[in-house]
Amino acid sequence: NGIESKVLEKEDVKKVYQQRFHEIKSLKPKIGIDEYEKRYKELKVEEGNEMQEVDIKNSMKINRDCSLLRQELEDKHASEVIQLKEKQMKEKNDLLSKLFAIEKVKSEDLKKRID
Repeated sequence: NGIESKVLEKEDVKKVYQQRFHEIKSLKPKIGIDEYEKRYKELKVEEGNEMQEVDIKNSMKINRDCSLLRQELEDKHASEVIQLKEKQMKEKNDLLSKLFAIEKVKSEDLKKRID
């Protein structure tokens, strides 16, 4: 989808400039070879600049998309780390509760034996 739209955008630019090159070529007999070559070179530079703008715009979009994806992955990782830590703390608290319950029973049992 993204790559196809970038290719189509460049193809659209090429089509526009092919049309403009054709227009200049049709004027060649009226404007002469020197003027034709001058306009053709100018148009080629213009086309190159516009293609470069398309590439820069696409590159910026790709960089922005990569940054967003990277941030999304970092956020997901941080969330997973937090969930893991919470799970570990809960398990630790559960074990401590069980240990305290066992110690309480032992303490009560020892107290009964002493009495």
